[in-house]
Amino acid sequence: MSMSKTSLSDFQRRKLLHKFKLLDIDKNGLIEFEDFQRVIDALAEKRGWGIGDLNFERLSASNQNLWTAIHEFCEVGEEGAVTVEQWMQFHAQALHQAKEFDQLIPGFETTLAAFTAFVTELLDSDGDGLIVFEDYLALACAYNIEEAQARLTFSAIDKNADGVLSLEEVSSLVRQFYLSEDEKAPGNELFGKF
Repeated sequence: MSMSKTSLSDFQRRKLLHKFKLLDIDKNGLIEFEDFQRVIDALAEKRGWGIGDLNFERLSASNQNLWTAIHEFCEVGEEGAVTVEQWMQFHAQALHQAKEFDQLIPGFETTLAAFTAFVTELLDSDGDGLIVFEDYLALACAYNIEEAQARLTFSAIDKNADGVLSLEEVSSLVRQFYLSEDEKAPGNELFGKF
């Protein structure tokens, strides 16, 4: 996909930059596969999963699918990393076309689906389709988010305050994060305050 200089709103830019910084685990200014792998390894260790464990293999496969989608649609070069500029350009183009044609471009839809699957795999530790605070906290810790902030975030995204997020709720939150211009949409807080 050819990237154009389509602009993002200040709100979109802030939340996408926040997400980029969150994904850049080693804080080197690039998103690399190793950043994703570090999160997987941290979660696997916390949950007692090793190589060969079905849960670990499922999470690793989801991780690889997401990286493949990001790698392809952010036009990552041979260096194998996504720069802030590539990240922003891809999202600007995708969000512009979503508005202009009232649909998501195929690459973005694929990336969004892969990211949603990855987030639900990260969160749903026992595969029961339900995410409780402890699941969310484990992910927050893997991304170096403090427990107090994780509690605030979970309260904000658990709109019906039942202490549980369904996979449908998580999918809706991911879509809100990427697509909503409403600053009060709960999905904007899925990855913490920005």
